[in-house]
Amino acid sequence: MTRRRKNREQAVAPESAALTDFWEEQIRIHGRRLFFVDTGGILKALERDETFVDFFDSIVGEQLITSTYVLAEVVRRIVKSDNPGRFIGPSGERGTTLAVYVLTAWIQSNRVRVICPPEQVFHAAKNEFVRNQGIGCDLVDVISFVIVVGLQQNRIVSADRHFRSLGLVCYPG
Repeated sequence: MTRRRKNREQAVAPESAALTDFWEEQIRIHGRRLFFVDTGGILKALERDETFVDFFDSIVGEQLITSTYVLAEVVRRIVKSDNPGRFIGPSGERGTTLAVYVLTAWIQSNRVRVICPPEQVFHAAKNEFVRNQGIGCDLVDVISFVIVVGLQQNRIVSADRHFRSLGLVCYPG
């Protein structure tokens, strides 16, 4: 078994029946054909990176999903950006106006479902963060990783290539 696969499998070893129940319910609700969208994927689209814009435009029949943790990080990075011209919405939105656009129109137009992970996911991510300190992931990255694995997936929409070190496939490729 490769180290990457072992990392993915160990990440969400059921800590409790509640966590197992949460993953089963999420898979039942959202299905198995998922792309998890991380912070970097959303921000790249807002930077008008053509690869990411084209990727989001090309999704047909696949379900996009993200977490409240990711959206909180996206909003923080937009609102507190040192470069107000870095992230721009389709009608020139910036700052807080752009953050509101992401939370409403961007999510809706890209048909991104948002999950709110329970406390057990946070605890699993804390353990994973401690185990993988040297990879360069922040806590939200590790939470995203735990969610992807919990949903029995191996792919993530992100510009952050350190997800590869955790055994995930980054999209767009």
